[in-house]
Amino acid sequence: AYSGQKEMKVVLEEEITEMEQVNVISTGYYDIDKSKMTGAVEVVTAREIAGKGYTSIDEVLRGTLAGVSVMNVSGRPGAQAQIRIRGVNSLTGNMEPMWIVDGMPMQGNLPTSVGVGATDLENTVLTSGIGNISPDDVESITILKDAAAAAIYGSRAANGVIVIETKQGLVGKTRFNFSLNYGITERPVNNIHMMNTAQKIQFEREFATDEASWLYEPGQVMNILRMRDMGKYTTEEAEAKIAELGKIDTDWFKEIFRTAISQQYNFSMSGGSEKTQHYTSVNYLTEEGTVPNNTYSRLGMSSKITHSPSEKIRITGGLSVTYKKDQITASLVNPLEYAMYANPYERLYNPDGSYASDITY
Repeated sequence: AYSGQKEMKVVLEEEITEMEQVNVISTGYYDIDKSKMTGAVEVVTAREIAGKGYTSIDEVLRGTLAGVSVMNVSGRPGAQAQIRIRGVNSLTGNMEPMWIVDGMPMQGNLPTSVGVGATDLENTVLTSGIGNISPDDVESITILKDAAAAAIYGSRAANGVIVIETKQGLVGKTRFNFSLNYGITERPVNNIHMMNTAQKIQFEREFATDEASWLYEPGQVMNILRMRDMGKYTTEEAEAKIAELGKIDTDWFKEIFRTAISQQYNFSMSGGSEKTQHYTSVNYLTEEGTVPNNTYSRLGMSSKITHSPSEKIRITGGLSVTYKKDQITASLVNPLEYAMYANPYERLYNPDGSYASDITY
C-alpha cells in the first residue's frame, strides 16, 4: 500500500494460465462446443466471407467446404445453384439440403399447381429462403452432414442441413459499415477456327457443283446458284448477289453476347447497450448476363433487435424484406449454338432496321 514513501519494493510472481481454444457451433436449435460435437461439421465464418465480393450464399459455399458440391446449371444471373452434401443419394426424390436461418426452417415444397418441368420456376420464384440473404449479413454457415443432423431434425435432414446465423448488434457505440463490389464477366469467345465469309462462299460453290440433287442446302450462296440453274436469276444477277454477301463478315459472338457488369452495395448499422442491441442493413445488387436480355437485381433490407430484460430472458425480433427483379431470355434457339453455326455473311439488321435472321441456319 502506498503511504507517501519515496521508495517501494515490488515483487512480481509468475502465474501461468493456459486457455483452450473454444469453437462454438450452431446447430439451429442450440450452440455446442466443437470438441463435444461427434458428427461431421464444416463451418464458414463472417471473417472468411468479408471482402470476397460474394453475391449469394451459393458462391460462399462453392469450393470452400469438403463434401459440399455447388453447381450452377444455367449460369444466368440470380439463378439458384444446386447444392449437394456428400453426393447424390436419390434417383427420383428430393436431394436439396435443409436450410435453417436463425433457427427457422426455410424449405418448402412446390405448390401442386406447378407441374413437371417447373424446376427453373422454383429456383426463380419459389426460393428456399437463402436467395434473399446477403452474404454480408451472415455471421456463420454450418454444414451438418451425417447422423448428427438426423438426430436433431429427423428424416428432413437426410440430405444434410445448412445452418445460417445472421449478424446481430454488438454492445457499444453505433458502428457503420459500407462496402462496394464491382465485377466484370467477359463475353464468350469462339476458340474453334471456323470459315470466314470468303471461305464459306467458296465451300458452297464447290458443294453446288458436287451435289447435283440439291438435297442439302448449307447457305444462301447455294440457294442463289440453284435459282440461277432454275432460270430465276441470270448468271450476272446471281454473281452480283453473291458479291453483296462477300462484303459482309459478321462475328456473331460479338453481336449476340456482351461483357457483363455486376455491382453490389452493402450498408449496415449496429450497436446498443448491455440490455438492448440493434442491427440494420440495406443491400442492393444488380447483375447483367452475357446475353443482353438477362438481367437480375435485388434490393433487401433487414433489421434485428435483441433485448434482455434480465439475465434469464432474452427477446429477439427481426424483419427482412426483399424485392427481386429477374429477367430471363426465352428463345427456341440456343444463343451459343447460333453464334457458332450462323453463316458469317448473314446481316444483323434488315434494310428497314428490323432484326434479320439467318434462315439458312
